[in-house]
Amino acid sequence: MHLFTTAPIAQGIIERVEAADAESRQAGDTRTCAQLQADALAALALTGVTPDDVMSSPVLPHPIEVQEHITPTVQITVPALSMAGVSDAPGMLDGYGPIDPQTAARIAVNAPSFTRILVQPETGAVLSVGRGQYRVPADLQRAVRLRDGTCRAPGCGRRARACDLDHSVAWEDGGTTDVGNLACLCRHHHRMKHLPGWNLDHGPGGVLEWTTPDGKQYRTEPDPAAF
Repeated sequence: MHLFTTAPIAQGIIERVEAADAESRQAGDTRTCAQLQADALAALALTGVTPDDVMSSPVLPHPIEVQEHITPTVQITVPALSMAGVSDAPGMLDGYGPIDPQTAARIAVNAPSFTRILVQPETGAVLSVGRGQYRVPADLQRAVRLRDGTCRAPGCGRRARACDLDHSVAWEDGGTTDVGNLACLCRHHHRMKHLPGWNLDHGPGGVLEWTTPDGKQYRTEPDPAAF
């Protein structure tokens, strides 16, 4: 069986099948990923419920109509100027590639929320995903480790590549996942930071202001070699 359709619809199907696969594996299913995905697709095709307005129509819907029923969980990057209608730059559909700005905007309208993705203009490296996710993307990890060079606790020289990436303002307290709220801390100082009496202020440019339990203040700055 083969399906010839548009990229957004195909990607939406893939996402739904992979989500069903993940749920089954979390529940302890021992089938392989390929087996789970094949069975999930068969179940959706044979017993899945379609939207009422599609079921009630004797005519197969146009792909654009089907796209209206996609609630995107895939990442889609749409240039701001394209969304504003003043540029024809393509959107980027995660897992596929460029799609026309009209399709990208149509799918984005149906998204229950947006993951704000800030990229470095010249390289495209991810510098922020805001509150979109806790996990730090690889590009953002590299940017923070390059900026810091070492553990950012006062007097610690442990190399950044061996450190944890810490949210200066904790995620559960509303902290964001971006270069302005991430810093490299070795495991010892990461744990120390959360002990009573310690305080850390993350300032502009990656400058950290530490306050110890006895009121002493220390300032650490990014690695000069990174600039």
